[in-house]
Amino acid sequence: MKQTMRVDGAGKSVQHVGVMPATSTRKINFVPLFYLTFMQIRRRRRKIVKKGPKQLRVNQQIRIPEVRLIDETGEMLGIVPTEEALRRAEEAGMDLVEVDPTQNPSIVRIIDWGHVKYEREKKERKAKAKQKKTEVKGIRLSFRIKGNDLETRINQARKFLEAGHKVKFETVLKGRERAHKGLAVENLKRIVEEMGDGIETITPLSAQGNTISITISAKASSSSSG
Repeated sequence: MKQTMRVDGAGKSVQHVGVMPATSTRKINFVPLFYLTFMQIRRRRRKIVKKGPKQLRVNQQIRIPEVRLIDETGEMLGIVPTEEALRRAEEAGMDLVEVDPTQNPSIVRIIDWGHVKYEREKKERKAKAKQKKTEVKGIRLSFRIKGNDLETRINQARKFLEAGHKVKFETVLKGRERAHKGLAVENLKRIVEEMGDGIETITPLSAQGNTISITISAKASSSSSG
């Protein structure tokens, strides 16, 4: 409630009583905008699980009542109780491996799992080795290089090739050497010939401005291709 005083025309003070406006008793819940945004993102977020290679069930890990059995010779024996399949695998001194769980019942096979696992890991290691990044190693040769310096560069190139890299020989002509570009080309040809027959040309010998270059690599051996 609010009281006010004023003076009238006769000089008397008059008191007026006013009523304060009513205030709402309702609570206002204030939630920060960033919190709402965070909760919305959290609700929408989905956990992504990367699936790795499926592991095969072996021996006692196979817990279904019946299986479709392939014996150690590769013969399909049909549907048998899992206990019988495990017994056969044990008698053969091998393992019972579930090779196709999508069938009903699952297809299992009697094999030497240790040997199969070893061969798998061996193939994976070979595949990873082939995926190693191949680099182009540059070797700069001076116009007048010869003797021990040249032999050192050739040995260095051979090491790069053995490691699976490519090698780029490069000669940059300076000053009066530019008048002998043909001689520089013949020098590079001779150096490549000295590398032997186990190499192949990736980028043919070329001259761009004052730079003469050629890129080579080791030939793929017949054993690695087989």
